[in-house]
Amino acid sequence: QAITLECPELQVFLSHSWQQTSPFAKFWTLVLYFRWRESITTGLLVGTISVLLLPLNMFEAMQNYNFVGVSFGTLAAVLAMFTWPKMALVFLDKACIDQKNPHAKSDGIQSICYFLRMSHTVLILWDETYFSRLWCVYEYAACLALREGVGFGEHCCKEGSVPIISPQPILHGILTGVWFISCALFFVLRRLQLSLRGNEGPRESPTTPPAMNALITAVGVMCLAFLIDPVCRRMGQASNRLASQMSTFKTKDVSCSCCSNSHIDVHTGAPIPCDRVLIEESLREWFGDVDSFDAYVQARGQSFAIGRHGLPYHLVVIGGTPLLLDGIGGLVWNLKSNEALEGLAYLMLRVRNVFLLAPLVWMVVFWMSALPHTCRPLRALLTGILVYPLFAGIGVAVSLMGDWWAYAALLPVLGGLNAFLYCR
Repeated sequence: QAITLECPELQVFLSHSWQQTSPFAKFWTLVLYFRWRESITTGLLVGTISVLLLPLNMFEAMQNYNFVGVSFGTLAAVLAMFTWPKMALVFLDKACIDQKNPHAKSDGIQSICYFLRMSHTVLILWDETYFSRLWCVYEYAACLALREGVGFGEHCCKEGSVPIISPQPILHGILTGVWFISCALFFVLRRLQLSLRGNEGPRESPTTPPAMNALITAVGVMCLAFLIDPVCRRMGQASNRLASQMSTFKTKDVSCSCCSNSHIDVHTGAPIPCDRVLIEESLREWFGDVDSFDAYVQARGQSFAIGRHGLPYHLVVIGGTPLLLDGIGGLVWNLKSNEALEGLAYLMLRVRNVFLLAPLVWMVVFWMSALPHTCRPLRALLTGILVYPLFAGIGVAVSLMGDWWAYAALLPVLGGLNAFLYCR
C-alpha cells in the first residue's frame, strides 16, 4: 500500500527496468552514485592518517609501509561506500504510486509531469531491457518533454525547475568495482615483486630497464582486458542495439509487466488494472495520439548517451583510489626520510597513472573488445600490444629527461589526449 507523503521537492526520480538485471548490480550502481564522494574522501583520509601515525622505523622497506596505508584506506573506502548515513528523497514508481487502487494509480500516472518537475535529477539505471519496457520509455520521454516544453511539458515546465537527466548504465558500476579490485591486486603483486627484489627506494624498479617495466604493466593490462572483455563487449553490443531500437520505437511493441502476467498480481493472485491502457490515455491527452508520442521518442532517442566508447572518466579515477593511496604512502615515507622531492615525484607518478594513463588504457580496452570476428584471448593480447608502446615511451622519456622534465613534457600531451577522447 502506497503511503502519501507531502514533500516540497525530490532529490532523485529513479527510473529503471524491473526485468532480468541482478538486484545486487543495481544496488551497487546506486551505492556508487550516491556515496562515491564520501567513500573516496574517507579512504584517502584514513589512508593518509594511518601512514602519518606509523613510526618510520617500523618497516625497513617503503612498500611495506605503503601497504598499511593502502590496506586501511581501501577498507575504509569500501565500508563508507556501504554504510555512510546519507538520506535522499527518491521517487520510485512502484512504491510511490498506488498499485492496487485503479483510480489512485491513474492519478499517479497522469501526475508524472509534476513528480518530474519537483525532482532535481532523473536517475536512469540503464540496462539492455530499459527501452523495451513501456513504463521506462514513458518516464524518459516525459522527462524530455518537460525539459523541451512540448506536449504536456508546455503546461508544466513553467511552474517548476527542469530536472537533470543522469543515465547510469549498470554495467559501468560492475566495471568500476572490477577496476577498483584490480588496482588493489596490482598494488599487492607489485609490492610483492619489489620485496623479493629487496627494493626499498621510491622508484618501482630502479635497476629494471623501462622496456621491462612497460612489459610488466602491459601484461597486467592484458589480464585485466581478458577479465572484463565479456562485460565491455556486452556494453558495446547493447549500445549498438539501442540506436536501432530507438529509431524504430513503437509503443505497441514494448512490454508491460501487467500484460506479461495476464493482469494478475503474481503475489496475491488478485486482478490488477492494465498500465498500458492508463499510459496510452495519458499519452493521447498530452501528445494528441500515440503515434505522435512514438515519433517524438524516435526523434529524441539518439540523445540518450550511455558512454558507449568507454568507462566515464570519473569512474576510472574512482577505481584508481588504491594507487593514489600508494602515492600518498610513498610521499609520507620520503617526507619522514627528509627526501621531499623524491616523495613528491613518487606521488606524481601515481597521479599521472590514475588521471592520465588509466583513462587512455580503458579507452583501448573498450575499442579492442568491440573487434569483430576475434576471440577473447586475441583481443586481450592486442590490447597489451597497443598499450606497451605507451608505457615504454613514457619510461624512456623519464629515464632520459628525469621525473620533473618528463612530467612537464607529458602533461599537456596526455591531458590533451584525454580531453579529446572524453569530451567529444
